[in-house]
Amino acid sequence: MIRNLITFLFLLTAMQAQAHSVKNAVNDTIIDLHNAQRVLMQEKDGNILLRIEGRDKDTLFTMHYTGVDRALADSLLTPCKRRKHTYKWDFGNFHFGLVNAFGAPQGMDIDMGSSWEIGFSPICHRWYSRRQNSYLSVGLELNWKNFRMTGRNRFVKDESDQLVIAPYPEEAKHIDFSRIKVFSLGIPVIASADITQDIAVDLGVIFNLNTYASVKTRYRAANETLLPGTTVMQKVLTTEKRLHEQRVTPDFMLRLRWRGIGFYAKYSPCKVLNTEWGPSFTPFSTGINFGL
Repeated sequence: MIRNLITFLFLLTAMQAQAHSVKNAVNDTIIDLHNAQRVLMQEKDGNILLRIEGRDKDTLFTMHYTGVDRALADSLLTPCKRRKHTYKWDFGNFHFGLVNAFGAPQGMDIDMGSSWEIGFSPICHRWYSRRQNSYLSVGLELNWKNFRMTGRNRFVKDESDQLVIAPYPEEAKHIDFSRIKVFSLGIPVIASADITQDIAVDLGVIFNLNTYASVKTRYRAANETLLPGTTVMQKVLTTEKRLHEQRVTPDFMLRLRWRGIGFYAKYSPCKVLNTEWGPSFTPFSTGINFGL
């Protein structure tokens, strides 16, 4: 009985002590200060006296602090260093992809698996944001596009010097290809943003100055005149220049990058050739690039 009474009194005393400590406890206060208008600091008798006046649009706000933590006071008065915009030069990235022709006329069957795009960017300049997680770049690019047909039709100029789609001659037996090649000097303007530490997305436009375009057709034709009574397969190669390509065209690009490898898609709403002198079509390409 006495033992149980002593245990009860001990528990009662402990509960009273805990209630007293909870009653006298002081809750932590967190004050979020932005754009303090005035901060005064005074060191007196080993104590640090701080007075903060005004915050954001609240000009009547005041706060007092008294303590001995000099490091805390100094941290309040030390201005934060703002990150600066940085820039750098980048040299060399290479891309390769497949090309197709959207809106091509009937008979112009471009084989995307055989049509390719190759390009090289020797230099570009990047402006990074303060957080270093995005940038804007402007550079220089060299690009070649090949639109290739491997079917029964070919590119050929008619009597009026217009590029048309026409069938191969009857003596053509083994057809290799007929293609349009366009060379461009481009200025890519790209905005980039990081999604994760290793993945980024790019969106931009490439302003192309198309300086050269040509047609090449290659096939084998049966020739019975070289050796009488014998059919000889003769290689035939024809070329055409001055195709009246559009001088300035934009390519809109979307690219997803993982570390040093990028996967891109490009499309231009502008025609490749002047439609008064050749077939009407717009280019689309998709591929991979390296060295970013």
